[in-house]
Amino acid sequence: MNYALVTGASKGIGKAIALELASYGYGILLVSRNVEDLRQVADEISSKYRIAADVIGQDLSEIHAAAKVFAWCQGKGY
Repeated sequence: MNYALVTGASKGIGKAIALELASYGYGILLVSRNVEDLRQVADEISSKYRIAADVIGQDLSEIHAAAKVFAWCQGKGY
């Protein structure tokens, strides 16, 4: 399966992009500071599109944030 990593995915444009990509059959990796909202989006994607969606709560303004997200992806086999 191909995956798309979407940042700022808990609401607004990021959420809209995640839903659109899911409609094309991409597995969705959701990144945002708000894990609770991300889980709701992941549940919506999974139930509406029957697509895998995973979440990581990460503030991308933090030092080494990108490395943490990359390590998370590697650890999960994405």
